[in-house]
Parts: sequence; structure tokens; C-alpha cells
Amino acid sequence: MSAKNEPTPAEVLHGGIQNAEAVLWDGSTESVTVRMLPVREYEAFARVLENEPRMAELLCSKPEGWGDSLRPDSLGHIVEEGERINAGFFVPWFRRRAARMERLVPGSVGRAVPEYPSPSSSPKSASGPA
Repeated sequence: MSAKNEPTPAEVLHGGIQNAEAVLWDGSTESVTVRMLPVREYEAFARVLENEPRMAELLCSKPEGWGDSLRPDSLGHIVEEGERINAGFFVPWFRRRAARMERLVPGSVGRAVPEYPSPSSSPKSASGPA
């Protein structure tokens, strides 16, 4: 059985969470897939880390503006689940990227990289060894 912070074997097999329910402001619901992102989309994911509506759109392959139509609790659930199923692969990629930037331009990353808990262990500093 997978740890709570990691995708289940079924989620890995299906590339994400199938048939997740998105609740819109008008009370209607929509069935969506919260995707495990391919590595080529990690840069886009990094760009939307501070914009949850855009993150939900990326995770669910929805058009711009769709995230704004979600109720806050539904948006939060989609974002949390998307982070959970992607963290095990995205976080090491992000740390490698930060370490690479720090090697190229010392001092450029510093405290700009937020700490992000490792999915299978205690939190580590993102500025530590990759």
C-alpha cells in the first residue's frame, strides 16, 4: 500500500485520479481527471505554484478561466490531490533545477526556493543537496 502522500498504484496506472468531482460556483458538478503530469510539463507546473486556479486548469487539462469557476473547497481539493500525486516526481526535479541554477549563478536561489515536504520522508530544505 502506498504512503498517504504518494499516488496509489491505480493512480500511477491511470495517469492520475480518474472521475474526480469538481464543484462549480453554480452548484453543478463535473467529472475531471487530476493528472500526473509528464516531466515536460513540470516547468509549467512550477510557474503556477502560486496561482491555484491556473494550477487546477493545468492538472485537469482545462482552459484558462475554468479554475475561477470552481468553489474554493473544490479548488483546494483538486490542488491538494494534484500536489500529492505529482510531488514524488516533481519535487526532486524542482530541487535539481534549483541546484543547477545555484551552481550557475551562486546566490540566485537562496531563500527564493520554498521548502516542500518530501512525499515519503520528513521535510527537507530545498536549498540542501539534491
